[in-house]
Amino acid sequence: MREVLHLVTGSPGGVRGFIDKFRSAGLGSEVTSWLGRTDGVALTGPQVERTLGGTVLDGMASRLGLESGVIATAIGYVLPKLIGQITPGGIIPSGRPVAFSNYFQDTPIQTMPIQTTTRRVRSRERLNKRAEAWIWTWGFAHWRRNGVIGPR
Repeated sequence: MREVLHLVTGSPGGVRGFIDKFRSAGLGSEVTSWLGRTDGVALTGPQVERTLGGTVLDGMASRLGLESGVIATAIGYVLPKLIGQITPGGIIPSGRPVAFSNYFQDTPIQTMPIQTTTRRVRSRERLNKRAEAWIWTWGFAHWRRNGVIGPR
């Protein structure tokens, strides 16, 4: 989730710039269905890949230890829900949404000797990456099993 939030809010132009990428890719009606709603039209993996590009998806895939196709499909499913949550009333925020600020900050670590702190931070980073990969994998399997994604 953190990866997708960084992708959405870190784009040139912020959330609006990210949304405009999808509009420019011919997905204007889909984007409109997302604004202010969490039941908007999901995208297919190829639509996400065409809009965001293989480089972006490959980078996320390598960080999470998953295939880029899995990432694209998961983003296609999660993105309408995420955009719906960060655009209450259909209003696109100009900055990072306050409601999601906890996803952008790491939990502070108590002050310790430098070596111990470094090890603990690295250990937590590895744990976070494994947890995110597990969540994506579990979510994808769950969505496929329940017919949310997959062949139609």
